[in-house]
Amino acid sequence: MGKNGFMTDLIDVTIGYDQVRSEDCPQHKYPIKDVFFRGLGPKVVHLHISAFKTTDIADFNDNNQKESFDKWLQDWYLNQKDELLESFYTKGTFGTDRDMNLICMIPQWHDWLRVTFFSWIAMKFIVKLFAILFT
Repeated sequence: MGKNGFMTDLIDVTIGYDQVRSEDCPQHKYPIKDVFFRGLGPKVVHLHISAFKTTDIADFNDNNQKESFDKWLQDWYLNQKDELLESFYTKGTFGTDRDMNLICMIPQWHDWLRVTFFSWIAMKFIVKLFAILFT
């Protein structure tokens, strides 16, 4: 954030999912209900992070800044980002030094249930311990 309260950088995160082909749709291959309730998510999630200076995107001192930004955004999403994803799904990597590979560990519903149950047990124990210590 700049000193005038204006945004100085724009961060873009592109996500590539393991075991998805270029003709597949990641949301169809890994539906949210299967990921969270059945643990059938991707084993690895690849991230490509790009940072852009807002001054390089559009001239924000210009009266046509909205049109300038819209043009840049359309070019990024309709051309460059699509090429980046197509390259990823063809090669299995974004192929740049800004790649990050994350091992995907999404908890299932029963994991949340266990955490809640054991947190409840621990809280009861702590309350009883404090009652014994401070009475």
